[in-house]
Amino acid sequence: MIVKVQEWDVDRLKKAPGFNIHRRLSTFTDFLQFNCLRSPLDELAVRRAIARAINTERITETVLEGVGKPARGRPFPSFMLYSNPELELFTADRAMARDILKNAGWQDKDQDGLRERNGRELNLTLLVSQNTNVAASGRFFIMAEVIKEDLRQIDIDVNIRQLESGAFQRAENRGNFDMLLRTGFYVWGPYPRHFFLHNSSNPYSHCKMKELDTLIRKADAAPSEKQRRKLYHRLQRKTLERLPAFYMIHQEKVIATGPRVEGYRISAEPPWLNLKGIRLEPTP
Repeated sequence: MIVKVQEWDVDRLKKAPGFNIHRRLSTFTDFLQFNCLRSPLDELAVRRAIARAINTERITETVLEGVGKPARGRPFPSFMLYSNPELELFTADRAMARDILKNAGWQDKDQDGLRERNGRELNLTLLVSQNTNVAASGRFFIMAEVIKEDLRQIDIDVNIRQLESGAFQRAENRGNFDMLLRTGFYVWGPYPRHFFLHNSSNPYSHCKMKELDTLIRKADAAPSEKQRRKLYHRLQRKTLERLPAFYMIHQEKVIATGPRVEGYRISAEPPWLNLKGIRLEPTP
């Protein structure tokens, strides 16, 4: 068995003799988290322009080779508990993104290809973690490059800083960044617990939004299933409205099994390698 097959290996393994490929949308979502506590991303207009500029369909089809599903701002996949089926998701629209920035006073008056306002240029720092998982680090770095290209199309400059995990943590703790790439690791099972990342009491929230704090607290304490569903639906809408983060890609779980493995059934959530029910056929 090959666990956590990387996106760019799926087609190769599909063509390899004897392998069976198991794919299923997982409970993990890649997202771009904003530092809403410092300028310029303390402005909703700038965050909305960024969400309109990033083409998540292109990232899925080119960088991830069709593995995964564009989230377009949806915080977690639609099959998960309390998912709101009526969300108004983002569609990449660079003309709209440019208009949003222009109306907020960010313009390229000197025609140097970079927007500015009150003497400040619109350039942003994007942190990417370089952890021990080389494949995952490379995946995030390539995604960061595409984000940089997309934002350059609306005259925003992005400086990508790929840091080893310790340096990444220190930079985040100091708030020394504008954006960072992260995976919805708070999701373990069908419950949307990763909303707690955006609660201002969480040191990793990098935002203070009373509306979100109130909804998160009420949703977690709701006494009935009906109330909880209603509150989580509101919380998803509010997340798209206020944009503490832009949710980009719902990850797809891919596992390959050899010709002797029978009975394997892939699940959406961890553990990634569930051996229950499988059997090895004897070698002839």
